[in-house]
Amino acid sequence: MSIDISWYEFEGPYEYTEDLNDESGVYVVLDITDYNVIDVGQSDEVESRVEYHDRKDCWSRNSSKGVVYAVLYCDDPDKTEIEETIRDLYNPPCGDR
Repeated sequence: MSIDISWYEFEGPYEYTEDLNDESGVYVVLDITDYNVIDVGQSDEVESRVEYHDRKDCWSRNSSKGVVYAVLYCDDPDKTEIEETIRDLYNPPCGDR
């Protein structure tokens, strides 16, 4: 299962954080109903970061019926470039930089 976000092919979308791996990569939080980008970030441990994220309240406020997650596993410096590209293109409501 995959989803295209910007020019990148992400795995997902996944409804549960348990479906993610604790590997280095970029994650995108999407509205479950229309797949609008709510947030984007990067981590060396994607599953843990998303599971215990400090912006979960923002995700809830900006989704209609919940969120799903997409992930692209990669290392630095790729993940920084990918996150910035998606953030610039979609201007997600959570996680201003």
